[in-house]
Amino acid sequence: MIRYLSLLWLDKILIDLGTSTLQEAVLAAVEGLSLTHWVTLLLIASMGLFGYQVVVHWTASLRSSTDALKKLNSQLTEEIQERRRIEAQLQEKTAQLEGANKSKDRFLSIISHDLRSPMSSILGVAQTLSKDFDDLDRELLREFLHLLNNSAEHLYELLENLLAWARLQTDGPQYKPEQFDLEPLAQNLIELLNHNASSKNIHLHTNVAPETRVWADPNMIRSVLLNLLSNAIKFTQPGGAVVLTVQFIGGRLGIEVRDTGVGMTETQLSRLFRIDTAFSTQGTADENGSGLGLILCKEMVDQHGTHLQVASQPGVGTMFSFSLPVNAVPSVWSKDRMNSVAV
Repeated sequence: MIRYLSLLWLDKILIDLGTSTLQEAVLAAVEGLSLTHWVTLLLIASMGLFGYQVVVHWTASLRSSTDALKKLNSQLTEEIQERRRIEAQLQEKTAQLEGANKSKDRFLSIISHDLRSPMSSILGVAQTLSKDFDDLDRELLREFLHLLNNSAEHLYELLENLLAWARLQTDGPQYKPEQFDLEPLAQNLIELLNHNASSKNIHLHTNVAPETRVWADPNMIRSVLLNLLSNAIKFTQPGGAVVLTVQFIGGRLGIEVRDTGVGMTETQLSRLFRIDTAFSTQGTADENGSGLGLILCKEMVDQHGTHLQVASQPGVGTMFSFSLPVNAVPSVWSKDRMNSVAV
């Protein structure tokens, strides 16, 4: 019976294969097999089938384990990346906090030292004038009044810069651009500062032509140019020159404030624009400064999508420059966009 059923099964398989020659050859080969041979073949076939099933199951199990390991590995990779991202954020926050702490210390230093100095001068002169006014000759009175005026101007400039810097840090930048003519603003600043320049025999002029229109925040640009021009006058020797110039560069308006002053060393340049290491030096007529004005200039220029650049050489002079768009631009500037703008 086993032999008969096996032959029927084998015959069916060979018929399905559709090869008559192979069918005849195989049937001829197996017809002479004994029952023992058939049982042996069936056992071998059964073992082979069982082994095949085992291999299939083992392969599926291995594939499932491999998929699980891949998924676990992917989860671990994501967790590691997330931890690294959190660590990077923590490091960034730590650096920001350290920077904010240094800025606070520097801010307090400016208030305690630079603010006290002009106040002491004003109080000292006022006390002298109050006590000895009748005993002072006209020339000495003129000298005291000159000292009083200089101290008051320095105090006013310092207070303005402190208030502006505080507003930028607390309320954020109040960037309100519009299209306006730069020439009247430039002329107004030249007239405003001409007395200071003339008192040091410094030639102060500008080449800004009428209808030089730009897209910017007029209040910020006025503050920037006022600080840069005042600084240039402060550090230029008598007989020197301070010039405000503009020129169109690639569809933008390049603005330069150049002087023939004392200039700066590489070390001094590296310390500019940093509240934590800002330094102050006396001008060529012993004018005082806090270094806060340039920091304000940088932050305000940054809001316009460009950078405040500086080039200087000791004994030759200094040039500050930046550029402004001539037409309306998006009011929100990303860091990447700002870094890509050429000045």
